[in-house]
Amino acid sequence: MKGAALSGRTVLGLAVVGLLWGCSVSHRMGPISPCAAPLEDQEISWFGPTESRDRMANGVRCRTSGPPVVIESPGAFFEALHPGDSLAIFSWNVAVGGGDLLAFLEQEVGLVCLGSETRASTAFPHFALLLQEAFRRSEDLPPLDDPGLAARRSVHAPHPRGDPDVLEVAGLCGLATLYVPSGRNGADAPGERRLDKGNAILSTLPLSDFLAVENPFETERKVSVAASVPTPGLSQLRLVSAHMEVTSTFRRALLTGNQTRARQAAGLIEALQAHEEEKGRSPPTLVGGDFNTWSGGESALKMVRAAFPDSPPWDGLSTMGPFPTDHIFFRKGSTGGDPVEGPSPLVADSYRRIDRRYSSDHHGRFVWLRFGGGQDRK
Repeated sequence: MKGAALSGRTVLGLAVVGLLWGCSVSHRMGPISPCAAPLEDQEISWFGPTESRDRMANGVRCRTSGPPVVIESPGAFFEALHPGDSLAIFSWNVAVGGGDLLAFLEQEVGLVCLGSETRASTAFPHFALLLQEAFRRSEDLPPLDDPGLAARRSVHAPHPRGDPDVLEVAGLCGLATLYVPSGRNGADAPGERRLDKGNAILSTLPLSDFLAVENPFETERKVSVAASVPTPGLSQLRLVSAHMEVTSTFRRALLTGNQTRARQAAGLIEALQAHEEEKGRSPPTLVGGDFNTWSGGESALKMVRAAFPDSPPWDGLSTMGPFPTDHIFFRKGSTGGDPVEGPSPLVADSYRRIDRRYSSDHHGRFVWLRFGGGQDRK
């Protein structure tokens, strides 16, 4: 019995060591070349996990989806930001078309989409949307030889104005766009166009300095995206649309100590820092997204908040059922490694949950940023 007990403790000790080892190395990130495309041919800088298992799993799923889409300039005329102007940021998981994006834009933003004739509303003359689970229809997606590589196709009730994909909405509304698919949305179906899904940024301001960050792999490939917009008084503001995993497989939970979102949060933070070092600057950065967190005290949220210390306080509200899944974080930036001095452009008390879900399974989040003085605009 004593020998058996010792053996049990030994096995437990080795398991703990293995778990700690897995947690310590499994989020390491570096530059990657997605789907075997040369880095120099990409408009987008790519970072992803260095662990071979993660790279292989992400790579196989990457090759089932279509190429990213970059539309640097808005197709409609929107005023540039001036000192004293505010920029509205919305972050929302649109549930692969379940969320009625056109209704959201009309009723929350006041934007009536008329293509090149679109004009911003007086309520929100400047805004950006950080979207998760956006989708695209395309005949050009590669055939799916293994249906197991695709997520189950999302099905939802039709919306009053049809069911446009994210690129169709961007065109209808004349918005600058970055769309990066994570993977296929469902297996091929006879007579239907193929779909992929991923993250997107839509903006009334021009977009530049594009970045895609593959999560350390758990059960699905997920890619966070980043782009910069010009602002007065600052060279750029970086916007990030992030999406993390709900849960992992039992095996992965054992290998990583059930640190699914923590390792993905660490990977995102590391990739953003590496991209800053590569560019030689650390701009003000806002991260919004679906973190799929089960509580407001999860380690993933603590890690991101520590990296973005100027974030608005969480209001304690859930955004998907009883769970606080969706959040916005902010950092003022730094110069020469030192934090930027002076007031934050975050408008006091502007951070809030959007009460209507517009047929998504998530509530969106909203915050105001104000640049170069002027009065707070709520």
